[in-house]
Amino acid sequence: MIVHGLLAALAMLLVSLSPRSLNDAGRAADRLSPLQAMHEARASHTATLLPDGRVLIAGGFKKGPDGSSQLYFRSAELFDPSTRTFTETGRMGHSRCGHTATLLKNGKALIAGGFGDEGMLHDAELYDPRSGTFSELPPMHAPREGHTATLLNSGKVLPAGGAERSVTETAELFDPATNRFITTGSMRQPRLAHTAALLPDGRVFISGGASRLGTVLSSDELYDPTTGTFSDAPAMAVARYKHAAAVLSDGSVLLVGGSDNRDWRGMYSSAELYNSEKNTLTAVETMSSKRFKFPHAVVVLPTGIVLIGGGGPTVELYVPSSGSFVATGRFDEPHYYATATLLNDGAVLIAGGYNARPQSTDEAWLFR
Repeated sequence: MIVHGLLAALAMLLVSLSPRSLNDAGRAADRLSPLQAMHEARASHTATLLPDGRVLIAGGFKKGPDGSSQLYFRSAELFDPSTRTFTETGRMGHSRCGHTATLLKNGKALIAGGFGDEGMLHDAELYDPRSGTFSELPPMHAPREGHTATLLNSGKVLPAGGAERSVTETAELFDPATNRFITTGSMRQPRLAHTAALLPDGRVFISGGASRLGTVLSSDELYDPTTGTFSDAPAMAVARYKHAAAVLSDGSVLLVGGSDNRDWRGMYSSAELYNSEKNTLTAVETMSSKRFKFPHAVVVLPTGIVLIGGGGPTVELYVPSSGSFVATGRFDEPHYYATATLLNDGAVLIAGGYNARPQSTDEAWLFR
């Protein structure tokens, strides 16, 4: 990755300043600029950085003209950083939101599950950036929405949990060599709206989520790809779902925000850090604002600083060296289920989401 000069300078400044100075630096270093709008107003979509540097924006939903129904998208578009424009590309075989998109080692993007016009989906498809088209795959073993999909070191993908008729504990593996899904061990608990993070040793850290309506989990677990089994991990200090996770440069996992079983009324500003070597969880400083519904809006910058770009009214930076959060940019209103994507030049594309009304937006921003 090429680290943009302004970003590197900001990182050095943030590391060296006191917490009060950090807040001043964050406001002064606001680099959030609006872009041309997307072709659709989208929330709960996916954004995938492709090998050529473009970003694939796929699916999502918005409210219908009557204000109560929802319109689900089959459409997709590409963001080109060189022109800062969005162009339409091929359409998916199924409308979907709440799905996952995973860049495979062969350069194609795996789109799996979600919810759309056909209900809960077990369908999956591949996007080929060379042809700009989607192709249908054999389906997953279970319909999934609100699940996670993690690219393993082997090149296989682990879809885990989510909802079918009820919240599920099942997991499976997608094998790019055969383009098929195969079963693997099940999680210790059913989980929906949880997080999954690939650890340096190849295991996957699964955190929180809801096991059923009104029951939010503090428990965590680990998936070992060598055995295909899940085992218990230390629990978080609080039960949280609809939160976000990021793997830091030292291999620890930052868990931020989310909500308890009160949902909108139970949002957190708190954060915790999982140390994979010690197998421990510790609390860190709180964010400047409460936020949830932002699983795909957190990225680790080339400097190791974490950018949080959704689920609340501000963009925040987490500085690992000081354990501090810095607000450094403000939206006109919060954006839930937006996406944040790290570009090859170190900038971050923040796109879509919906507000509290809720109305989806076609807006996009570039953070430097």
